[in-house]
Amino acid sequence: MVYHPEQQAHCEHHDTSVARSPRGHRLGRLHKAEMVLWLAEEEPKMTSVDTWNAESNAHMIAVNVLLGYRVMGRKIQFQRRF
Repeated sequence: MVYHPEQQAHCEHHDTSVARSPRGHRLGRLHKAEMVLWLAEEEPKMTSVDTWNAESNAHMIAVNVLLGYRVMGRKIQFQRRF
């Protein structure tokens, strides 16, 4: 979670990572939900959380939908493997 004190109503949820072996046990959903609850308690002026995912990451998109996030926009990014 990234909280910007100068923008007290807003924060960003960056990475939610779960190691490959325990995947499928809802750890990503639990982690993401708990982080939002924790931040709401720590920073009561916060009213919104931004997050993002690659469209290919259907699992985390489903988690975001379940937690009440909604699509605000899309952007195109390119990645090259070396």
